[in-house]
Amino acid sequence: MLSAKLKKPAVAAILFIAVFILAGLVNSGNLNFLPVKPAYATGFDLNGDDSDKDDISEIKNVIDLLQDEYIKDLDQTRLLNGAMDGLKSFLKLKKKDISGIQNNIRADKTDEANWRAFGVEYSKLLMKYGGEFKNRELEFAALRGMTEVIQKSNDDPYTVAMDPKEYRVLQEQLNSRGFSGVGVFIEQDKKNNNKLMIVEPIEGTPAYESGIKPGDYILRINGVSTRGMSIDNASSRIRGPEGSTVVLTLERKGLKQPLDIKVKRSSIVVSSLKAEMMGNIGYIKLRFFGDTTRNEFEEALSKLEDKGAKGLIIDLRNNGGGYINAAVQVCNPFLKAGTVVTSVVNYRKGTKDHYKSWGSDHNQLPLVILVNKYSASASEITAGCIQDLGVGVLVGTKTFGKGSVQTIHQVAGGGAVKFTTAHYLTPKGKDINKIGIVPDIKVDMDPVLMGTKNDKQLQRAVSYLKDKIAKQ
Repeated sequence: MLSAKLKKPAVAAILFIAVFILAGLVNSGNLNFLPVKPAYATGFDLNGDDSDKDDISEIKNVIDLLQDEYIKDLDQTRLLNGAMDGLKSFLKLKKKDISGIQNNIRADKTDEANWRAFGVEYSKLLMKYGGEFKNRELEFAALRGMTEVIQKSNDDPYTVAMDPKEYRVLQEQLNSRGFSGVGVFIEQDKKNNNKLMIVEPIEGTPAYESGIKPGDYILRINGVSTRGMSIDNASSRIRGPEGSTVVLTLERKGLKQPLDIKVKRSSIVVSSLKAEMMGNIGYIKLRFFGDTTRNEFEEALSKLEDKGAKGLIIDLRNNGGGYINAAVQVCNPFLKAGTVVTSVVNYRKGTKDHYKSWGSDHNQLPLVILVNKYSASASEITAGCIQDLGVGVLVGTKTFGKGSVQTIHQVAGGGAVKFTTAHYLTPKGKDINKIGIVPDIKVDMDPVLMGTKNDKQLQRAVSYLKDKIAKQ
């Protein structure tokens, strides 16, 4: 929650702090409630409450919400122009005539005049094309146009509009419900022209069994080039009916020619973690911070303690984030009750809310957190808390540096808008956005070596804990 006013009656939203998508599975953020303002009286609410049809009042709701809650000030004229651009782009993609569309939105006009200008053009489009498109496609085109304006003007790739299918996928993933896919985490490699890269194939999934490796670049999906393709789009293309196949054309280090791998999709149900003993050291690999993480982590930690663990490794490498509450829950066993784990701040509005631990009966074991350049968001909340409070050490390489927080607002028709509302701070008040966290013990290593016999980061964590245990 961002402030006390969020206790008002509201539409459910999600505080979202994640980077990676498992083609299939997205890491996400904390449950939250946001007040949604009533629709602006434009006179162009043409379709009433029919959730399958476009409705300009929903666009107004979203603009009101963005202007009220976004982390920076937003200009309504620019948002409306973005909405117009989104509509034009969508219609061009559908090979429709856009020559008659007029954009009379101007910076020197009043907000009401600009809304009326937008409404006139929007109503024309609905009358001309509304019967051809289902599931409020024109509305989502306008919303996408608005969020693209925010992305470009604020260097904010995390503010996006999701159509009903994309939002449904997100919900499945956040709630650990099964879906049909191949089971890989993917990310855009910003150091390599935003190429789509395999961060990790999940053990036991079709991707893992077919030989897909971390570090592989996805060049094509079923023959369609991924150049300029978003993670959401790629994830949607990789997913599909159980039993169907998808061909991924991969660029792999050491190979001169691209590699085609045909993968049969299956039902994917991924636990947020796996745990095992490494001698007298407990090891927990945390894949993402989901809604089941608290129970899974508590159960795993208790079992490791029962098996005689004298030290603990929590592996957050390649973990792109998840629920803020899940990060707090993972930190809780190592903290005294009432300790601040993280603070969420909105600099524009001057709000600051603290997330605190509540205490635990677990043993205080020597602790190592493994991190790398793909540890982000909720992973960084956890790592930053453990480091700042001195209850464990970080081993690996500098983390991703995603310190922004997103809220998801569901719109009529089943889609959603995800937008940045805050930054989170470590217990010592550090904002790590676009900076990252430097580990206490730096161990450089190619991420493709994770889990192999050459995993130097894991080896260093084990040797550190053995020394600590020996001195107890």
